[in-house]
Amino acid sequence: MITGLAHTGGCVPDCEAAVAYYRDVMGLDVLRVVGAVRQSGALYGLDRDVECSSAMLRDRGSKFMVELVEWIDPVPAPGTDRVRRANDIGLFRMAWSTNDCHGDEAIVRAAREAAGEKSK
Repeated sequence: MITGLAHTGGCVPDCEAAVAYYRDVMGLDVLRVVGAVRQSGALYGLDRDVECSSAMLRDRGSKFMVELVEWIDPVPAPGTDRVRRANDIGLFRMAWSTNDCHGDEAIVRAAREAAGEKSK
């Protein structure tokens, strides 16, 4: 059984689906969901506005949180196939505390397969 979340944050292609996964499969509490927000891109080194949606979830057993971000704009320009979109990167770091590593891995793999993704 997962006993706590250490830390995580990352980009997702579908914020609503990711929230459902972390809420329903991983058991996190949803603190807030922010729909599409347009803001200055200066923080990201861009000279134009950007748009994203996001969510913040918290592990019940600790004070750690999960932030999910779906970039809506900008999207990659045609012909930039070699550059991965921010949403394709996914979580860049994740650490869970558990007292049953193999059992929890089986639960996560089963949920992944049920969602139509192949386990690695």
